[in-house]
Amino acid sequence: YDFYICSTDDAYLLDCQKSKLEEIIKKFTQYKLRQDVQISKTALKVIAWIDSMKREVVEDVPKGVVVDFTKYEEQRILKKIPDADKDFIFDKSFPLEFRAIELNAIDFDKGCYVGQEVVARTNYRGVVRKNLYVCHFASDFLPKGDELIANERKIGVVLGSIPNLGLCLLNSEELRVAKEMGFKIICSGVEVLVD
Repeated sequence: YDFYICSTDDAYLLDCQKSKLEEIIKKFTQYKLRQDVQISKTALKVIAWIDSMKREVVEDVPKGVVVDFTKYEEQRILKKIPDADKDFIFDKSFPLEFRAIELNAIDFDKGCYVGQEVVARTNYRGVVRKNLYVCHFASDFLPKGDELIANERKIGVVLGSIPNLGLCLLNSEELRVAKEMGFKIICSGVEVLVD
């Protein structure tokens, strides 16, 4: 699951996607064992400022604040900040391919988690073959999961997208070769430009 953690004097607040809330509560409840921990929903809201992408926990959205999800999504994609609901391939996404280190989402000095050995080994060896890229196209959107093709070879897949802009997960070496050779990258019959 993908979430932000904010600590207060007596609690930790998890900023997570609403669609996964019940699953996350169930998973945390499963691991609390006999500890004196209460896990519950809150009515607090999170505001993400578009320019800085910083998040603020509030009880109500302040008056005069314009909620512009299109602009937020555009900035999120341009900054290559994945959204689990829109971009992850559930139960298959590998954190290092989705910029987990750059986004300060993994601490290699403490804690244990499922898959830790694989993530740590990959990080220390420095070999991540697929990476997150921004893709531009002349279409309303590209379907998530559709293949990106260069010279009749699959080089990656589309993740989430908005009109003319999206994130894709590409094999970095295949992309390098495609660019050097001047191959067009095509998805669903549409030419895609990759940053």
